[in-house]
Amino acid sequence: MPTGTTASLTGVQAKAACYLKHYIALHVPLWLALGLWREEATTPLLAGLSATLAALGYLAATSNNRALVNNMLAVLLVGQVMIGVAILKGHPWQIDLHMYFFAALGMLAALVSPSAILFATAAIAAHHVTLYFMIPLYVFPGDSSLLRVAIHAVIVVIEAGVLIALTHVLRTSFAHSQEATAQAEEALARIQLAEEEKKQLAAAAEVKRRDAMTQLADDFERTIKTLIVDVAQVSEQTAELAEHMSQSASKALHQSEGVSEASRVALESTTGVSGAAEELSASIREISAQMQRTSGMTREAVQKTGDATRIMDALAQSSEQIGSIIAMIEAIADQINLLALNATIESARAGEAGRGFAVVASEVKTLAGQTSTATEEIRGKIDEVKRIASQAIGSLSGIREVIDAIDSAAAGVAAAVEEQSAATTEISTMGQRTTQRAEEIAHSVLAIRSGATDSEEDSKRLLEVAHQLHTRTSDLRSKVDQFLRAVRQ
Repeated sequence: MPTGTTASLTGVQAKAACYLKHYIALHVPLWLALGLWREEATTPLLAGLSATLAALGYLAATSNNRALVNNMLAVLLVGQVMIGVAILKGHPWQIDLHMYFFAALGMLAALVSPSAILFATAAIAAHHVTLYFMIPLYVFPGDSSLLRVAIHAVIVVIEAGVLIALTHVLRTSFAHSQEATAQAEEALARIQLAEEEKKQLAAAAEVKRRDAMTQLADDFERTIKTLIVDVAQVSEQTAELAEHMSQSASKALHQSEGVSEASRVALESTTGVSGAAEELSASIREISAQMQRTSGMTREAVQKTGDATRIMDALAQSSEQIGSIIAMIEAIADQINLLALNATIESARAGEAGRGFAVVASEVKTLAGQTSTATEEIRGKIDEVKRIASQAIGSLSGIREVIDAIDSAAAGVAAAVEEQSAATTEISTMGQRTTQRAEEIAHSVLAIRSGATDSEEDSKRLLEVAHQLHTRTSDLRSKVDQFLRAVRQ
């Protein structure tokens, strides 16, 4: 019965042969369907031949001769490909199906049998050459040549050579694996022998070990007891230190609470001062803006007063000119009056003939008198206008002086407001800085308080650890005593 790697190689070949026989049988319905589709007259004959090859595959697989099984299956597989090429006689796909020969050779590599590949290659070559001379249409569609057959043969030979080399490498690998298995079994036997010798040496060493363990237990007892005493002392000192730390942390926490409250009050105060300074600064800025607008209005009032003064001066000058014109009109009216008087005298001398001229002279005299009266009234009005204009000019001068004084006062107030604004801005800035510092102090106090809380908690945990260490020291002393008794037995 084969063992080791030989059994493994045989198993691989048997499994591949099992798959191949079923795969060969699958061609029967495939070629039958393809032939019916092509409506080939030879379909029943070719389908029957395919079924015969499938039956031979199952029959060959029952043999115990592994080489015979591999070679038979190789020839039967390429035979099924030949039937497919024949069914596609004259069809453009017939030449494409030749690729199936190369695929079939590749599948035969699973048998790990160089002879199977050689048999399949020989069958393909015989198929191409024989049918080329006898029935070429069952090999190539249309015209074909011996050169074409030779090209196909060369390609098949190349692939067969590569596959044979591959199977040779696989068989060599299986052989090396068998050698490695044998070496491993030999090494296992040596290991088992070494284990037996080791057990004998272990029995002898056990006596020495127990003596050494007894001595080691004595040394260990002296050392560990000293260490336990030292640990107990350290745990007691740690407990005292933890208690002291807890008390200090509690005091620090209490003091930090007071400082936190004071910093909170200081922060609220500085925040209020800063807010009030901001509001005062805003009010001062508003007052400054109002004073600037007031100054602008006073300057505009001064300009308007100057314009009114110039207008009143021009009115006074016009009144003077009107007075000159009225004097001229009065002079003309006096001349007209004299002329009317002369005309009246002359008309009286003329008697009845000059009566109409006398009426005209009388009318002219009357008009001259009315003109004189009107000019007198106009002169009175002009004098009144001049007097009012003079008063208005005096009043405008007084108003301008008052406005100038208001402008000066506004300028002084604006300067004072600017100084106050600068001072208020400085106060606001200082308040903001103070607020910032107060916030930093508050944060620092919170950090201190957090640290104090953590310190208190850490000291409590340290105290618990010290108590646990003391308890574990007692347990360790008990366990050491038990261990030493077990070692000395």
